[in-house]
Amino acid sequence: MSEIEDVRLLIRNTNWKSGPYSGFLTPTAFLSDVTGQPQVVYGAVRDELGRGVIRGVSVSDSLSVLPFDEICFDRRNSDAFDTDGTILGHVNSVNEIIRLYYVGFRRSKKVKFQAFSGLAESYDMGKSFVFKQRILDKQAFPFIEGNEPDIVACHWNNLDLQGNGFALIAIGNSWLKIGSVSYPKYSSYMIAVENFQYSGLISKFPQTSDIYRLGRPRFLPGEKQRIAVATGGKPDGDYRPYFFEFMNDSFIKRADIEFPINPGHGLFCQQQVSYPELVKWPNQTKELFLFNGDQMGIDGCFGFETEGW
Repeated sequence: MSEIEDVRLLIRNTNWKSGPYSGFLTPTAFLSDVTGQPQVVYGAVRDELGRGVIRGVSVSDSLSVLPFDEICFDRRNSDAFDTDGTILGHVNSVNEIIRLYYVGFRRSKKVKFQAFSGLAESYDMGKSFVFKQRILDKQAFPFIEGNEPDIVACHWNNLDLQGNGFALIAIGNSWLKIGSVSYPKYSSYMIAVENFQYSGLISKFPQTSDIYRLGRPRFLPGEKQRIAVATGGKPDGDYRPYFFEFMNDSFIKRADIEFPINPGHGLFCQQQVSYPELVKWPNQTKELFLFNGDQMGIDGCFGFETEGW
């Protein structure tokens, strides 16, 4: 692994920043299975009103970055659940169809915002995506007590073409006021899914009382398929990744695994290190860990190279 001091600023001060756009939130990789082909990393880039659109960059195995010229996915002004912007959950390929699972936002009078999950598909090799449907919205979650969820976010899945399989999701149904700002409280779960809808609870990620939100759960690729990561937040502003092992149909905490970059390890990572994504090149030991820093990634996306982390 590279030294902490060698953390590189992967995406910042691009031509996106010169306009109304800023940041590169929730970096999400689409990994080509063709050796030598650039990997694509998608991220949410926000406009002057805070509404996210999905943009992409190609990352070669030499770590050169080439931003896509056009926006990949834009649901602003859709007048639906995602009219106030989008961030990413997961991008994968099923039967050669590239699918983008995302979280769509809508501002609400009841709460600060609501955030639910949608599915889009690409028919031009991932350059652009077309909305297909909202998912995980037709049934209640019987294991959730209290209010109806304000947040149902799909962040990783193994769903087949018909939407059957299992998914890692975050669900939130209450808010915590810190100072004068309300922040959503949420937890992470693995659920069974049928026809893109909830069909049963498999496991909840263990969450200590000092972490009021634990979200964006995802499995690490490759040989670490039984290791998941989620980002947890504390009321004092500390926001960092936590690792879990999936054993016997349940998640357990992995205290012996710690993300190499923690709050305080960089100019733009004083309080927050969030949303890690592992980019693994086919047939190589080289890996690239991407993550967001302070302000949930408004200042850009960071990365460091590893050798078989």
